[in-house]
Amino acid sequence: MPRGMGIDGFRTETNTKKTKLKDFAKQLDIKLVKNYLRCWMLTDSHDSLCIDHRHSDRKVYHFDADAFADAYALPEPGATSDPYLAHVVAVESPKDFEFRAAN
Repeated sequence: MPRGMGIDGFRTETNTKKTKLKDFAKQLDIKLVKNYLRCWMLTDSHDSLCIDHRHSDRKVYHFDADAFADAYALPEPGATSDPYLAHVVAVESPKDFEFRAAN
């Protein structure tokens, strides 16, 4: 999934209600049209990393499952990928990886 998943694909994959996504987009001041919000990664343990393409501020938001109110902008999103991949290789599962502690 190198280009990420559009919001409709994310909704389908996670069985999330559209109203929850609309509220989340409003919280971030993002419109759900034109693929401004894209899911860059969705793990088997329901961690989601989404990118805000509207503001072009390179923010990557992490949230677990559909806990949008708890969305967290990763301070250094690029620094998260190496520890995540190392964890998956060592443990063979994305479970228990703490995206917020990796930064």
